[in-house]
Amino acid sequence: MIRMKSLFACMLLAAIVAVVPAASAQTVHFSGAGSSAMFQAFAVAAHNDVAPDAVAALPAGHTGSIHHWSTKTLAHAVDSRTSTPAIPVENGNLWVVWVTDDTAGGAATDI
Repeated sequence: MIRMKSLFACMLLAAIVAVVPAASAQTVHFSGAGSSAMFQAFAVAAHNDVAPDAVAALPAGHTGSIHHWSTKTLAHAVDSRTSTPAIPVENGNLWVVWVTDDTAGGAATDI
């Protein structure tokens, strides 16, 4: 059962990554699913290591800022296959770090 949940989480993540470019996001540096033990470490690494590089990569004369947001049990994984008993909805934690180009009106440039 754990393997099925992990496989489903990976498939869901792949679908999300495929949709992000269609949502006008410029760059996705990291997208992953996994152990709750790594949740905070990966969020801090994205904020402290990846995002400053994205701010530095803005065009000359542009200023940027780093933003982050996280939530507990807001993300849901739904397995739509039918079975008996029904497969329960899986809740999970979610964090997002993004960079905005403040000179260009605060548009998100990197996620």
